[in-house]
Amino acid sequence: MNALIIGIIGLVIGAWRARKRGGKAADMATWGLAHGFAFTVVAFFILMWFDFGNNWFF
Repeated sequence: MNALIIGIIGLVIGAWRARKRGGKAADMATWGLAHGFAFTVVAFFILMWFDFGNNWFF
């Protein structure tokens, strides 16, 4: 659930950056999806690291 929220935040940031650069709707969608995917993947691995980091061998 946390990774999904972070992915949505990435989507909003990507769309905002595309609009700031003068992009149209398709540019905003592309940038939003790319940022959302990247944020979700990074958040997923960070959350896994926190979850398994302390009790990896137990």
